[in-house]
Amino acid sequence: MHPFAGPIVNRKGEEVVAAGEVLADKDIHRMDWFVRGIDGDLPS
Repeated sequence: MHPFAGPIVNRKGEEVVAAGEVLADKDIHRMDWFVRGIDGDLPS
């Protein structure tokens, strides 16, 4: 089990990680979005 395995959908409803794929380490470090269901904003 991997915590960044797809499908992952951002809070805009866009699929950011497809089913069966895993978010790469470099992409995890550059994440600038929240998953669906998370309220709030990223700090500037």
